[in-house]
Amino acid sequence: VRHPLYLCEILGVVAILLQYRSLSATALSVLIVTLQIARALWEEAVLVRAFPDFAAYRSHTPFLIPRDPVRLLTMFFVDPIARRRSVMVVAGTIGLLMLVLVMLPRLAGL
Repeated sequence: VRHPLYLCEILGVVAILLQYRSLSATALSVLIVTLQIARALWEEAVLVRAFPDFAAYRSHTPFLIPRDPVRLLTMFFVDPIARRRSVMVVAGTIGLLMLVLVMLPRLAGL
């Protein structure tokens, strides 16, 4: 997709909505999703002006939803480079969380 970061942020907002399930959370979620889509469209307008080849990239790459989500997910099982990168991201995230868990009490003086 052309905007994977915005997609993940929207998925995070949906996850928070599922946690709180209230009218105010729904309204806030709709506002955030609307702003993220507007932000992505504004970014694309800037990219079209800055990079002449962006129009060709945009014509064959989906905006936020992958054309074939099943193929995207199976890529992590089939492609060794994608699998290796995924393992590195997960390991880095776990390492960072462990660092925070160790250092936070020390920084807080606990």
